[in-house]
Amino acid sequence: MQELLCLGAAYIAGLIASRLFFPPLVGYLVAGYVLNILKLDALDTLTHFADVGIELLLFTVGLKLDLSSLLRQEILRVGGLHLISCIGCSFFYFRRAHYWRTSVRGKPGFFQYCTGSQSVRR
Repeated sequence: MQELLCLGAAYIAGLIASRLFFPPLVGYLVAGYVLNILKLDALDTLTHFADVGIELLLFTVGLKLDLSSLLRQEILRVGGLHLISCIGCSFFYFRRAHYWRTSVRGKPGFFQYCTGSQSVRR
């Protein structure tokens, strides 16, 4: 019964969003946020519906995507800058505290985060 209530709320929110000249997806998202605030438990059936919905959404976005638009110079420059800045920031963050293999102040190091290992102190 709870599944029908949640799906009905999402459907009605989608209709309201489309009447307000928004895409129905906005209504579905608002309904999901409201249901989450109300602390309704995510049942297995709803989780399955959510997973299928996300897969279908990503599939339709992939169908509408024009690959030539991704190869424009602006996109490549901004994407490359973002990639280099993320790598640089994480390198300096982990290098600053010698996080590659050691732990500092009881926090696990970068190597320990990646491998899930714990250091043995003697």
